[in-house]
Amino acid sequence: MPTKLRLASFDAELYVAPISDPTAVDCVLEAVELFRSTRDRAHAVGMLGQTIYRPLLRTGIGIKRLLSVIEMARQDHEAIAERLKRLLGE
Repeated sequence: MPTKLRLASFDAELYVAPISDPTAVDCVLEAVELFRSTRDRAHAVGMLGQTIYRPLLRTGIGIKRLLSVIEMARQDHEAIAERLKRLLGE
């Protein structure tokens, strides 16, 4: 007997203000487990802080864009931090 698949749908939208704080970006990176260790994440956040954060976070980055960039960076297993930096700089 075939099993029926029941899918739930979501009708609500949740507004998330653009992220303009490096600490918030770090929290997102931690939550999505992009890096294998806290040390790797801290290194990446430091790299981003040197060049990307100032202009990017002046206006903020939307959570949807940030998550999209994170997923693209995840595809490069050897140089995730560098790819994340490059993608956020575009």
